Amino acid sequence: IFGPLAAQRQPTRAMSKSAIAFAVDGARHEVQNPDPTLTLSDYLRDSGYKAVKIGCGEGGCGACTVVVASWNAATATASYRSVNACLMPLCSCSGLSVTTSMGLGNSFKGFHPLQERLAEHNGSQCGFCSPGMVMSMYGMLSQHKGDTCPGEAEIESCIDGNLCRCTGYRSILSAFKSFAGSPKDAVVGEKYAPFPEFLKSAPEPESVPRRFTGSGKEWISATSVSQLLQVLGEPQRPGVSMSMVAGHTCRGIYKDDHLVDVFVDVSGIPELKAVDLSPDGISFGAAVNWGSFIQALEELLAPEEPSSPLSKRKRLYLEVAQSRPGFHAALPVLLEHARKVAGHSVRNLGTLGGNLVMTKQRGFQSDLATILTGVGSSITVLGSKGLAKDVPLDEFFSSAFVLPELAVVSSIKVPFLSSGEVFRSYRTAVRPINSHALLNAAFCVKVEDSAIASARLVFGALGSRDSAPGPSSPESSSGATGVPRRAVKTEEAITGKAASQSTLAIALETVQHEAWWPEDDFEKHLALSYLYKMFHVIAGSAADLAPPLGVSQSSERPATKGTQAIDWATPDMAPIGTAMPKISSKLQAAGEQRFTNDMPEPKDCIYAVYVQIPRTKAIFRGYDLEAAKQMPGFIDIVTAEDIAGQNVCEPTKQLYLLVPKGEASQYAGQPCLMLLADSTRHAEAAAKKIKLDLELPIEAPLLTALACQTKQAEADASGTPLPKPVVKRESTVIKRGDADAALKEAPRTVKGTSFCDSQKAFYMEPPSALVVPGEDGTLNVWASVQVPSWLHRLLSEVTNLARNKVVVNITHVGGGFGGKLTKSLNVAVAAVVATIKTRRPVKLHLNRNVDTVMCGGRVCVTFDYEAGFDDAGKLSAVRLRNLADGGQGDSCVGFSAKIICKNVDQIYGIPHFDARSDICVTDKASNTAVRGPGEPQASFIMETILEHVAAELGISPHAVREANIFTEPEAVAKVAADPLSESSDQYSRYLAVMGDKCSGGTPLRGFPALGIWTTLKQKTDYDGKMSAVEKFNAEHRWRKRGLSMTPVKYPVDVRGQQAVVCLYPDATCLVTCDGAEIGQGLHTKVIQYAAYHLSQIVPGDTIPLDNVRVGPSGTDKVAVGSITGGSTTSEGVCEAVRMAIEKLAENLKPVIEKLEKADPEKKEPLTLKKVVAAAGSGIELQASGKCQHGDLKYQIYGAAVSEVELDVLTGEVVILSTSILYDCGKSLNPIIDLGQCEGGFMMGVGFFLRERNLQDPVTGQLATDGTWEYKIPCFQDVPLEFNVEFFPRAHKEGIVSSKASGEPPLVLSTSVFCAVRQAVAAARKDFGKGTGHFRLDAPCTPRDIALAIGASSTDMIL
Repeated sequence: IFGPLAAQRQPTRAMSKSAIAFAVDGARHEVQNPDPTLTLSDYLRDSGYKAVKIGCGEGGCGACTVVVASWNAATATASYRSVNACLMPLCSCSGLSVTTSMGLGNSFKGFHPLQERLAEHNGSQCGFCSPGMVMSMYGMLSQHKGDTCPGEAEIESCIDGNLCRCTGYRSILSAFKSFAGSPKDAVVGEKYAPFPEFLKSAPEPESVPRRFTGSGKEWISATSVSQLLQVLGEPQRPGVSMSMVAGHTCRGIYKDDHLVDVFVDVSGIPELKAVDLSPDGISFGAAVNWGSFIQALEELLAPEEPSSPLSKRKRLYLEVAQSRPGFHAALPVLLEHARKVAGHSVRNLGTLGGNLVMTKQRGFQSDLATILTGVGSSITVLGSKGLAKDVPLDEFFSSAFVLPELAVVSSIKVPFLSSGEVFRSYRTAVRPINSHALLNAAFCVKVEDSAIASARLVFGALGSRDSAPGPSSPESSSGATGVPRRAVKTEEAITGKAASQSTLAIALETVQHEAWWPEDDFEKHLALSYLYKMFHVIAGSAADLAPPLGVSQSSERPATKGTQAIDWATPDMAPIGTAMPKISSKLQAAGEQRFTNDMPEPKDCIYAVYVQIPRTKAIFRGYDLEAAKQMPGFIDIVTAEDIAGQNVCEPTKQLYLLVPKGEASQYAGQPCLMLLADSTRHAEAAAKKIKLDLELPIEAPLLTALACQTKQAEADASGTPLPKPVVKRESTVIKRGDADAALKEAPRTVKGTSFCDSQKAFYMEPPSALVVPGEDGTLNVWASVQVPSWLHRLLSEVTNLARNKVVVNITHVGGGFGGKLTKSLNVAVAAVVATIKTRRPVKLHLNRNVDTVMCGGRVCVTFDYEAGFDDAGKLSAVRLRNLADGGQGDSCVGFSAKIICKNVDQIYGIPHFDARSDICVTDKASNTAVRGPGEPQASFIMETILEHVAAELGISPHAVREANIFTEPEAVAKVAADPLSESSDQYSRYLAVMGDKCSGGTPLRGFPALGIWTTLKQKTDYDGKMSAVEKFNAEHRWRKRGLSMTPVKYPVDVRGQQAVVCLYPDATCLVTCDGAEIGQGLHTKVIQYAAYHLSQIVPGDTIPLDNVRVGPSGTDKVAVGSITGGSTTSEGVCEAVRMAIEKLAENLKPVIEKLEKADPEKKEPLTLKKVVAAAGSGIELQASGKCQHGDLKYQIYGAAVSEVELDVLTGEVVILSTSILYDCGKSLNPIIDLGQCEGGFMMGVGFFLRERNLQDPVTGQLATDGTWEYKIPCFQDVPLEFNVEFFPRAHKEGIVSSKASGEPPLVLSTSVFCAVRQAVAAARKDFGKGTGHFRLDAPCTPRDIALAIGASSTDMIL
């Protein structure tokens, strides 16, 4: 049996002092002398518990979430909490019971209600994140007080530490919210995760600390403060580094375990985990984790329950309340702020003391340090001799205070407020939750008789990161560390003065003269804004006149809601067209579904990691292995000299697989070596010991398209050609009419420049490969790629092996989004090279940081545009020049640049058009095709042009859009009267200009765009919404709303996909195909399609879905298949399956005729099972098929209306509502296509609002290389009201009247971007910036929005 079901329960027995014992899914585990660097996730996966996925190894994605339980012998109860297994040290698991998703439920013992509900709501697409989602929900419910599940808003927060790239979160939230108010024991408790008996006996007290020395490191577990001081008092060993750990969450950020020799675990010291309350405040032990900190505050603030006994803490709290009114005023703010930091599973590990010391020693951008300093907290520091000293936090964080090396922070004292004190804290981040602060602040101000009696003003997270607001002008951070800074001068300046406008002005002026005042414009702006917000609080401003006053904008967030209207067509070929979740969704939710990295490793398997050159253009001269060879598990290295064929890793052959000696790195992070070891963990540690001999470059790297353009222009002007051009001119040209002449004749023109940044595919499953050598030099390759045939060809070219000696297989892929078309091929190629060298199996699994550096992303583009138009905003001409940043070259870059030019016009009629794309070769990893390649960029620039035209004319952008969509203003009402009629096409300005073909020459097949537009406009009451937005903006200065409606026209091609169908004597069927299941529901649609067509072989016999299975793809089944991409793979494969089944039906005709003759009276019903059984070996029961619609090209249409609200001061945005009307034809599976729509849209939200790439301008290193800095959307980015409806019009020329759904909805997120622009415009108008056009690039993060609005301190009026 695969996974944890193979584990056998072991009887209780005596355990050695050098071992730890714990339980996993109820089974006893005992580890002798565990490795101090081993994480719980490493151990679980090595032990077969593959339900624990590794998405980032940083605690940032939640894929590895498990629930751990500890036993309280005094109360005879177990306490449960969710944790990130990728962070939790195995050595700290002694005595714990660990539950994985597969332990909760699985296909053998039955699925858990959470798993079933997640599947039923289609909350699992690729499935990689699903087990972590389930365990996060289970952990939150287990910790929730009471007998019923909490309300919807609280349930939504359970996945605050989990990421999903596929679903868009709405379906996950819907699944979990369905438990709101339900009996809790129906979901959690001993019934599902019983605490093992063998762990219930209280361990004997340890007289001395326990020590483990696996892997050459030492782990010391102290169980008392005296033991800890004893350890610290031991003679120090020269050259030995020591680190105190508890939750050890810092490893997710700093990744420097290899530099630590001795780990001293303080998590088991009761004195450091105590929470005590006194009349003066609350004392938290330094080893109290964030989760317990939050629980303690929740307990104190919760209303009294008459039926529940009061704890000692609560009784004392109530006593203090009677004598000190308002003493607790800081606690709700501390609670709110704490809930916004990280996610549940990280908070349940990370400790208060660890956070504060990490801030002190490393300059960590801490929220805790700021809010505790702001409230006036102090810490207790124990010296090596046990002497205690209380230190105020502001003193602790000052450079004057030196924390002794052997000192211990033992507790943190949070004081209660005195009468008249007001406490507030603020934070702003790229993303609402699970995102470090760009700046934070905490203020405690005492007001007496309307005057400020005292003030403590603290700012933190200064210099949190570099920032790059534009493509060519990266700004450096201030260089300040993240430690909290008090505004001492400002405190003095306002003390004794009235809480008035004049005092606010003094504060805003004085704070800018503090010694630590930042250099970064956004940090300056936020600091001033936070002060302004605080003055609104102490001055008692009316709510409608004040800016948002919570910790952040998301403080006001309610639970989401929405409607899904997708079943407009009754299936006439059921189960084709039937709405059903993915067939494998329950397996995915349980964690049973295998991905490449879950494949069992053969005996003697070697594990590889890359050794990367840290900067671009550095010449690789050599390396020193001596230190690496001394590391545990070291086996060998692989160099470019070990490559038998071409040293390439992508189809274009532009990039080295491994940089050879004497050659320069093409981008920062490019591999030059592979290190091989007995585990990935050992390989990574050893790789860090390799010393590279590099010759550093003299020239600065070319990191932007504009830099390439400048360099190429200089070379052209000088007459000295570059060795290799850095600008490939006019790689794409799309022309229509005479744009130059039309622009000259146009009554009005506008011109401008805009920029779209790149976007990472950020699939949840990092690329993996497993290569197993076979007889006669053959290789069996398992890889997470989208196109097996491309990898097959590349492997042959790199190894010089004949293709019949290599088989490429793919199982389920944990998301692709285009990133696994070409960018993940290197992983399998490198693993094959290592296998050929060693003749042993090799696994290579890229960690998130390495993959993010190497994978490139969506093509970033700088646009120069000019447009001609009349007084109604109707366009006569558009000229567009695009500079596309291709990185070092990828076959998909040119395709993306071409798509931008072809599809800019969307559904707008532009008579004269001239679009050209130049591709720039920058010193970065090559960019590629990411979900909807070129399409969001095209929509972005088209809508930017229309918004510019509207601003120039002083009319609404919506009016300009309709002027270019419809032939005349009256046409809007005519189409609205009968939106489903094809006669409405006559009112399309696009068709009037284009005729029957798109810009790229593709025939137009139906044009429901106008009907979609008018229907959505009516359904959403767009005009009424706009009036409400305008009224809101007129009444609110510090909150602004925006509303926008945008369309999409998305051309797709159905390719010649291939499939093989095997029919067995029991009438079951196995399908293999060239398509990869990457979460899009391919396998489920194929099963539905196959079941229907198999049912046609013998009329009257219905083949159940369970009889059909789709197996792994492989080049031994489909020799040269097509690609998985472009949204149409499911359609193509379904048609290939139909073709194959028709061949089988033809083969079985003689058998059917024979059986019918044998039973002329039809006494026994004829079934396919009887037919196949009777066929025997004389009939071929397997057949191949190829989609014959390889020339089918069609367009998909849709529209979206989005409304947003932004905090004018901080630039934070909440999407209030989004309504999508989408052209899906008669969907092959409406539920799956709905999920694709929602997921695609939310990925677009990331492109437009969140996902920015930052690079070091000198080295070229990518700063946004993981979950700490690169922020894809989270659950709090989902529109508060999210409605999706399918337009009820069939696609007559399509495959069973269906249309694709994977990519086009992503483009509809442009509606969010344009709504943000409208909200910004409203704010700019209030601050005297006028109503003219302004530049707003994508993504527009809080930084970009706030600085675009540009509210200054003189605008900050109470």
